[in-house]
Amino acid sequence: MAAICLPFDNRDIEIDKKENIKTLAVLFGSKRVNLIAFIFSLLYLTFLIITEVDSIIFTINLIVFLACTLFILKNNNPRNEYYYTAGIDGILLLKGILCYTLI
Repeated sequence: MAAICLPFDNRDIEIDKKENIKTLAVLFGSKRVNLIAFIFSLLYLTFLIITEVDSIIFTINLIVFLACTLFILKNNNPRNEYYYTAGIDGILLLKGILCYTLI
């Protein structure tokens, strides 16, 4: 969850700077926040590999991991609000739809 929430810090970085709000993006910068999000994503994959024994659930979570990682890696420049809303909500919906259809 942290991996897909951190890009929102990047979205709001200019507003947070103006209002003197100390977010991770303000403190560390956009690129480092993306790196932190990517590390969280890799930790999720590691935990998934270690703990998951059911192949269908593993596959669902692997697809979610790949979508999350793609979203993080594409989060370089300031984007439209819809990018973040569709990206985050899309990843959450993707997991729900995959679970509903495959399990």
